[in-house]
Amino acid sequence: MSNIHEQIYERFCEAEPDTAKHICEYKPWGSKAIVIWLDGGAAYKVKDTGGKFIKQLVSADDIRKKYGY
Repeated sequence: MSNIHEQIYERFCEAEPDTAKHICEYKPWGSKAIVIWLDGGAAYKVKDTGGKFIKQLVSADDIRKKYGY
């Protein structure tokens, strides 16, 4: 994973600690975003827009299209 994706993940966890407690996994999603999986099964694309995060629910179909599984 690239350093930028780690930074997005770390900044997101600092900004939203209640959500961070439920993250099981994360992966890059494009050059400036990550996808996070929560322990309840939901997945969200997270984009850092310069200190503010946009969190968008993604479906299993979206994930299959992006990663091929």
